[in-house]
Amino acid sequence: MYVVALVLLLLAAAVVLLFAMMGELSSRLPGPEGAATGRLAPVAGYREDATSSDWPEELASLSHEPTTALLVLSPICTTCGKVAASLTARTLDAPVGLVISSHGRSRGEEFIADHTLQDFPYFIDDGGVWTSSKIGINQSPTALLFNEGKITAAYSFSDVSAILQMLGHKITEDAT
Repeated sequence: MYVVALVLLLLAAAVVLLFAMMGELSSRLPGPEGAATGRLAPVAGYREDATSSDWPEELASLSHEPTTALLVLSPICTTCGKVAASLTARTLDAPVGLVISSHGRSRGEEFIADHTLQDFPYFIDDGGVWTSSKIGINQSPTALLFNEGKITAAYSFSDVSAILQMLGHKITEDAT
């Protein structure tokens, strides 16, 4: 009798574990072809007084754009690597700058080179000091949205298409 009860208990635990694993796997699979699979989640706690006048010199070329997105990425973040890979395969019709938050400038430069992001204005934020002190953000990937030089929103995201669609910008596949 106890053996049957133990077997049923183990079987029930195995079924629960199987469903948990299937749920985790399905959350990692991409959606249908062409769908914007990235979910946007508002990030609370950013400094609402942050302006483009606080930007590092490397991003100054974007500071006078009417709408701008700064994408905060990190070399140790798997999702950030996927976002970076999607940026290299697209031509973006939007003023987008990159903030690479890394432990050490060389690791940030390596991330830029590995994903061929040199054509984007970028800033290597050694240790995340700039994003945490000037913007109040300590996570990646995060999109910082600026309108007329003033921060208007911050979002956690997994697909750059979702950010650009929200801004009303077009995304076209790179012909080269």
